[in-house]
Amino acid sequence: MQIQTTQPASESEVRVDETQDVARDDQLAMPATPVEDITRLSPMTPPVDILEHEDGLVLVADLPGVTAENVQLDLDRQTLRLAARDERRARIYRRAFVVPATLDPDRIEATLERGVLRLMLPKRDEAKPRRIEVRTS
Repeated sequence: MQIQTTQPASESEVRVDETQDVARDDQLAMPATPVEDITRLSPMTPPVDILEHEDGLVLVADLPGVTAENVQLDLDRQTLRLAARDERRARIYRRAFVVPATLDPDRIEATLERGVLRLMLPKRDEAKPRRIEVRTS
């Protein structure tokens, strides 16, 4: 599994971008399934939970049957694209998100365990909330 980045995002919140074509089947860097022609299948939209905390965002995507070798993540400016393939069931998953500029694209981490993809999208240090001390004169 690899994450490719090009430029940091410029939005202030994560939005699901359902209008964009995430990746055509022939653009996926994964081998075709010998059993069935996957390019004929309609891609599935995996369910994703988006959680926000002080340090950033966490995206949790359900990708049953997918292995790390069959996950492709791309960050192009403000668009994060997810493409995955389950070779056993001949399924393709796709989803795209518009991410905020407050996130640090160089520190994004992704893990896949038991079909659950977890993306950690940390905020830039300057975007994190800070406490301002009030002094008396």
